[in-house]
Amino acid sequence: MNAFPPVADAEHTPRMAGRIPVVLVYERPLLRDGLRLILSSDEHLFVVSAVARVDELSPQLVPEVVIYGFGSDSAAIADVTNLQTTYPRAKVLVLDDNANDGRALMTLRTDARGYLTTAQTGAEIVAAVRKAAVGERVFAPEIAARLTVTPEGIRLKAPEGEGPLAGLTPREREVMTYLSLGYTVKQAASTLGLRPSTVDNHKTRLMKKLNVHKTVELTRLAFRYGLVGADGVSSSAITPADHEDDAAR
Repeated sequence: MNAFPPVADAEHTPRMAGRIPVVLVYERPLLRDGLRLILSSDEHLFVVSAVARVDELSPQLVPEVVIYGFGSDSAAIADVTNLQTTYPRAKVLVLDDNANDGRALMTLRTDARGYLTTAQTGAEIVAAVRKAAVGERVFAPEIAARLTVTPEGIRLKAPEGEGPLAGLTPREREVMTYLSLGYTVKQAASTLGLRPSTVDNHKTRLMKKLNVHKTVELTRLAFRYGLVGADGVSSSAITPADHEDDAAR
């Protein structure tokens, strides 16, 4: 028997007694149910739906906040994009098991409002949801401590003791992340809003700094130093950048 029956009229009710409607997408049942209990215990929140996959959600839902749990699914980034398209008024928060620079960097590149981890307390997650609902961006402490604002936008500084990756610029780290996840130069350029030639120049410089000569070597370093998680995100999750105007970006 389902311990958490659906809220009968929730998908047609933006607010219930002034409480913020929240949707959970988390593939692990125990953690999903636990998080639902934590959020539902707060007087300012109520959970509209809690499912394992994005395709289980009703497009008629009207959440103000969506929490998306990063799992091993290679389509994770595509899922975040789909959530933002389906619920354009909702603030999406990404929830990861552990802080991962590559995933945090990719979250910064989407319109998601934050990147959290299961290492945080229930009270911290609740506070993050409430902040996101009013438009604030929220990040796990270990990520927030390294965020910096540059003329190019918010960037993630390299952590101390990162080995050879510590010598890379924030932009080079972004380029390395996408290339390590299977993006082509053209796809990375489209995502980053750069010309392919610019991304190619960043690739050349960072490979020289790291003393590697092939993308596969670059990928090994990204895994070794935690820039990309062990499961990663495959290129199958990426929409090819085949537009003719990409070169003008």
